[in-house]
Amino acid sequence: MLEQMGEAGIDLRHIAHIDVPTGHAIVQVADSGENAITIYPGANEALTGEMIEGGWLRPRRASG
Repeated sequence: MLEQMGEAGIDLRHIAHIDVPTGHAIVQVADSGENAITIYPGANEALTGEMIEGGWLRPRRASG
């Protein structure tokens, strides 16, 4: 997938390769509309302050 993204011109410089499973969420919804959400943060929890402060998660504006 990453190879195809790179070939399509997508900037892959900020993709981190870590040995942590991907996170996921389980959402249960009752007929009444009540819900319960169970979250396993996985790789999301591996983000560091440096990654965030360094602009990895800063919104990017499309050029043009």
